[in-house]
Amino acid sequence: MSTPLAETRWAPWAGLFLGAIAWGAHHQVGSNLVYLRCSLLDAWLVVGLGSAFLLITLAATILSWRSRRTGQVTEHSIEMRRFAAWISTAGGSLFALAITLQTIAGLLAPTCAP
Repeated sequence: MSTPLAETRWAPWAGLFLGAIAWGAHHQVGSNLVYLRCSLLDAWLVVGLGSAFLLITLAATILSWRSRRTGQVTEHSIEMRRFAAWISTAGGSLFALAITLQTIAGLLAPTCAP
């Protein structure tokens, strides 16, 4: 079963590109906000940011995975689409792992370190 979104031209690349953007944004926003605002509620901020960016990355990765069998009918284009979907799914999974580990590291770090 495929959705109209999975049949678009850019769907196979969603996990790779949106995952990279989400990982970069998570790192930048998370590190800047925790540095600027040091309180006991920072753990909730770290978990909330990590969860939001992880959901974006996982949604894009699932879109890439679902798009591997849809699209044009020609043999060459379906093979390239499948290859792009596999690479993007692997990249999106790696970015999801990075966001998860950075979120855990943010919880284990000492709060308000000088």
